[in-house]
Amino acid sequence: MAAPSRGFQSLLDNKPDAITPIDAEAKWRQHAEELARSNLRLEEFAYTAAHDLREPLRAISLFTNLLVQETQLDANARQIAKFIVDGAARMSILVEDLLAFARTGMPEPLREVDLRHAVAQAVQNLAIDIGASGAMVTVDRLPVVSGNEIQLIRLLQNLIGNAVKYRREEPVEIHISAERRGPEWVVRIADNGLGIAPEDQARVFLPFIRLANRDVPGTGLGLAVCRKIVEGLGGAIWVESTLGAGSTFSFTIAAAH
Repeated sequence: MAAPSRGFQSLLDNKPDAITPIDAEAKWRQHAEELARSNLRLEEFAYTAAHDLREPLRAISLFTNLLVQETQLDANARQIAKFIVDGAARMSILVEDLLAFARTGMPEPLREVDLRHAVAQAVQNLAIDIGASGAMVTVDRLPVVSGNEIQLIRLLQNLIGNAVKYRREEPVEIHISAERRGPEWVVRIADNGLGIAPEDQARVFLPFIRLANRDVPGTGLGLAVCRKIVEGLGGAIWVESTLGAGSTFSFTIAAAH
């Protein structure tokens, strides 16, 4: 066989070294660290922007109300003023939800948390809404897990609150249970509400996604906060649902040692 030409031999001599598994792992780790820093900067920006928006919104609402009280306005002007106050109130709710979203997932020490107490606190926080809807909340025996109590209460409160809000005409029924799987627990919150179409079930955990009736109050951040809490505790969250027949939201969390 003829020897390779001098030019071709030069290319062979200068070919790049093969990427080793160690090099690939190092590049992956570097990419992951850069992504984490980028996410942190984005969360810091969201927190700062939301925090700085609170005072101007309060001022808009306050001075609009003063204008209505101290000025003779006709019915049309009063209606316009009401639109301004209502819009500022909705924006304030969005800002508070953005602050909660930005704060969620920050490193917290893990402790033993009795889920029975966390559920009881979440239900107590929702007592007015649960009473007004006539919802029935039933709870199986729940375990002690490794987590953060404040974040778990917020997680459970969001999931139970959604079941109360997105309901059908039938009386609301919510059932909370847990199942041990190896070193973790799977916690389920099942309801008989509106349900979610299969093509939308992965999207509901994204920020600002709202699939239900727009007349139901909300900003579309509740389930995004839930996912952030669960993933921050090292677990996963998902939903199984049939449109018009209710949903079961499940999440995993480490068992207490």
